[in-house]
Amino acid sequence: TKGGDNSLCSAILNVLDERYSAGGVPMLAGGVIGISSFPSHGQDAIGLLRKSSAALLDAEQARQSFAVYDGEKDDTYRLKSRLLPDLQAALDAPGQIALQYQPKIDLVTGACVGVEALARWRHPEHGLIAPGEFIPLAEETALIHPLTQKVLDLALMRAFAWRQAGMLMPVAVNISIR
Repeated sequence: TKGGDNSLCSAILNVLDERYSAGGVPMLAGGVIGISSFPSHGQDAIGLLRKSSAALLDAEQARQSFAVYDGEKDDTYRLKSRLLPDLQAALDAPGQIALQYQPKIDLVTGACVGVEALARWRHPEHGLIAPGEFIPLAEETALIHPLTQKVLDLALMRAFAWRQAGMLMPVAVNISIR
């Protein structure tokens, strides 16, 4: 970043960091800043505002007090924003959200003592989307609830099918704190 960005951000954040009193209760505001600049990051107010918002998200995720717009990170943001409606559709589409089962092995006997259900998303255009990409996306939205329900439903159906086949196989499912 340019030195001017640092000093201006520091001045703004210092003001926000000052304690004040509201009704006798000590308060502290604090803040995070996202920066985009004309003309290097855009020519219109809406574009600059969107890029400032992307920089703000970058700062929050990095737990920094400010960040300057970065086009490479924004490509990731754009992909995520394109995937969000697709994730909603995937929850209703048969076969897009599927589970793989990782065995849990008893190290003493070598026997499989259960499995862990791992969610996978088979996107019709982008192929296999890594859980590290779509699960945080779901957690940032209300989609985590239907995704969790879908994963639980699939895991329970599989456990039931195994039981019907005479296999008693415990199935572990990771669930988001949300």
